[in-house]
Amino acid sequence: MAQPILQTTTLPYPTSFATIHDRQGAYTKTLNGTTRRAVNSDKYVWSMTFQVLTITEFDAIKAVYDLKETAQFVYGDVSINAVVHIDIGRRTFMPGNPGYYSSVEIILTEA
Repeated sequence: MAQPILQTTTLPYPTSFATIHDRQGAYTKTLNGTTRRAVNSDKYVWSMTFQVLTITEFDAIKAVYDLKETAQFVYGDVSINAVVHIDIGRRTFMPGNPGYYSSVEIILTEA
């Protein structure tokens, strides 16, 4: 099994992984009552949750995020190879943990 890769950073295995099909478009109701849809784009959004990230692992993800550019996301296990925009969700720390482990959600949106 191949771990997911974001740009040049190999990510740990996510605790959860979800794929969302994001279809952008508009609905129009015609005079005879039928509905038509104009599709502008079809994009995928990948949501990954990591439960026990070390500071080093989070900093590697944040370094790619801080480039403020698109990144290449490769996850061979599920045949993904795409250029994505990166968003980092809420980061929660585990209190009392000397390693400062944290959980965080990373959201990747196809460019």
